[in-house]
Amino acid sequence: MTARCFTDVLTWDALVAPGVVLCKDGSLLGGWVVQGIDTESLDPDAVQALRGQIAAGLSHLGDAHTLWTVWQRRPWVPETLLADTGGTALDVLADETNEIFAARDLVWTDSLRMFLVWSPEEATQAGLSARVAAFEAACEGVESWIDPVLGLRRIDAPGSAGPETEYSADIVRDLAALLGQDRAAPRIDSTTLPVGLDALLAPAVRQGRVGGPLHVDGRRLAVMTLAGEREVYRPAPLEPIQNLALPLIWISRYRALSPRSALAETMWKRRTWNQAAANLASNIEGSGHGDRSRFADRMSAATEDTRESIETGADGYGHWLSVLLCYATDRPETPDAALRALREQVQMSGFTLVDERAGAVPALLAALPGHATATPRETMVRAQVAADLMPVRGLWPGSRICPSPLLPANTPALLPALTRAGELHHFNLHHGDVGHTLVFGPTGTGKSVLLGHLAAAWLRYPEAQVIVFDRGRSMRYATAALGGVFLEPGIGGASGIAPLSRIGTLGQAWALEWLSEMVR
Repeated sequence: MTARCFTDVLTWDALVAPGVVLCKDGSLLGGWVVQGIDTESLDPDAVQALRGQIAAGLSHLGDAHTLWTVWQRRPWVPETLLADTGGTALDVLADETNEIFAARDLVWTDSLRMFLVWSPEEATQAGLSARVAAFEAACEGVESWIDPVLGLRRIDAPGSAGPETEYSADIVRDLAALLGQDRAAPRIDSTTLPVGLDALLAPAVRQGRVGGPLHVDGRRLAVMTLAGEREVYRPAPLEPIQNLALPLIWISRYRALSPRSALAETMWKRRTWNQAAANLASNIEGSGHGDRSRFADRMSAATEDTRESIETGADGYGHWLSVLLCYATDRPETPDAALRALREQVQMSGFTLVDERAGAVPALLAALPGHATATPRETMVRAQVAADLMPVRGLWPGSRICPSPLLPANTPALLPALTRAGELHHFNLHHGDVGHTLVFGPTGTGKSVLLGHLAAAWLRYPEAQVIVFDRGRSMRYATAALGGVFLEPGIGGASGIAPLSRIGTLGQAWALEWLSEMVR
């Protein structure tokens, strides 16, 4: 499929307002940058409670709403994290730190986006301005439920461009990234109507044979879908996918259903299972005999619970689809390695990973925000299930600036660090002007090395000093390397401190006064 052919199936048409894309079917698309849930710092029960609030928000969506959650992991672009200070030992440590963080496939940059498509039938007849205004109201409704949990910030917030001004169309850049394109956000003149986004963003999609590998702009793309409809699972079962050291795009789509639509689909499922449970030969003969399928009977009975849940308004329902995209890097084994690692992790979570071949292009299209057409891979689930299976984790990256008000403004963070998932974290000990910290752990786990590193990092600040009471002499060599003074109690001379060894010279009265002062 050439880029021109792919243009025909892309639904993106025009930018009609900052952050608002008009699709070819008349629907409107907008998005948010998502802060996410910092699951590393919260109790699992608290995390699950937050996912319950997301489910409540999803339950208030209807037939006109489709929501995409897009989590993307890319290799971090190396940069100089620690600058030289002029101190020999400190600069050696800084160069070593910068070299470690520049290692390939060690540090990753994660981003989380959410996109909404709104397409009510009654709005298609209205004028464009009225539809955009109604779309903004729909976005505000989503924000009222989900923003308190996930921290949403509109992409190209409405009103960001005044008359006769230009604005940066970040939403175009974000959509292009899903197609493997690394481009800057274009500058848009707000007095014009930018059209032809499909032609601007469409890549050349090629698949040499049915079921063969898919290539997008010459890069191999592995398209995988998650399968295995389940109602019982451990909390956030798919979250470990976000710990994998792989360049990956994970997209979850939720096509909301109104209670009326959900009930109609449930009754259709019930009839289908009832027919599947009956013995086909007996039905043809009209004898009414023959064994029934117990499994089909159980599934038919389960639809009664779903029907009750819908009619009482206890749960919202929608069609859920989860797609994982892995673009090849300059390493030819990337897609194969990704498939192996992903399949193992997904299977450990109790789900199944389907490597799309013949259906790779339809699965790719369904994953792109704005393309809300039905697909055989999606399944009807409760809103709580969709919330549990969404990639909504976003680890806190720390403050780039040391938060202590006692330091000069814009003082950089104490140290760069890595989260368990491989993301860059800006490490500080201070909360306001307080830097109290406790480090504990068994012998041999690196506590002394950490304390030495923290001391060296603090000495990078102008006029900083560190005083250490070192019972086990673990800081002796670090003190010497950093040009400090190490005094050992009980040993006289220049390298120690032993006041009581001079009682004969200073007198007993002085010794008693010194001891009393130490005790006090």
